[in-house]
Amino acid sequence: MSPDEGPFFHGTAAALVVGELLTPGFRTNYRPEVVMNHVYFTALVDGAGMAAEIAALRGGSPHVYEVEPVGGLPR
Repeated sequence: MSPDEGPFFHGTAAALVVGELLTPGFRTNYRPEVVMNHVYFTALVDGAGMAAEIAALRGGSPHVYEVEPVGGLPR
């Protein structure tokens, strides 16, 4: 099975700019007491939209961004 070629999406309440890198080390949208050691993204724009709506519940506006992985994909 070959890895998905994308496009990939990330949903968040953060206002990002083109070229900004998503990095681990921030609190998760789902359990704010948990700091993530990875970044979630999905090939499903609706999944990213749901994540953005959940993130916005903690403040801010929902945003969905098309993202490109710059590291290796997990195997």
